[in-house]
Amino acid sequence: MPIHRTESRDFDNRRNTDWIGENGFWLFYALLIFIIRLLVGLGLLIFTSKQSHYTWTIVNGGHALITFYIMHWAKGTPFWLPAEDQDRSDSETFWEQIDFGRQYTQKRKIFTIIPVVIFLLASYEISWTPTPVLLNFGFLLLSVIPKLGALHHVRLMGINAD
Repeated sequence: MPIHRTESRDFDNRRNTDWIGENGFWLFYALLIFIIRLLVGLGLLIFTSKQSHYTWTIVNGGHALITFYIMHWAKGTPFWLPAEDQDRSDSETFWEQIDFGRQYTQKRKIFTIIPVVIFLLASYEISWTPTPVLLNFGFLLLSVIPKLGALHHVRLMGINAD
């Protein structure tokens, strides 16, 4: 089995992404999404005095934009001091660091399925009305396309290149 070029790194560098596989992370992530959905719904109810059918659409858009930036745009060490990383991850996004860049691992599959589930919830909430579904689909594409194996380490038109 060929070794991916990033697998030869020091074991310490996995600190950037290993916390994803810790017990309780996926439960925390799902609860965070649902709590934000409840807060958005409550906020819309308070400010508009009526229940909105666009709460999941707002959550979908927010999730897509935030995760695109964190996972596919920002490079380097996400949470620890750069001195600890010694610049080993400066050329890789968070997504590229997960599981040393191996494609189709369990973590990556779950991170790909979550936007699909949010898209389905948002589309169901708006009764599959065409215009909001297209908006939700755009957010889905923003969430899923950068995760494709064919785009691993690809910088389109040099955008966000080293």
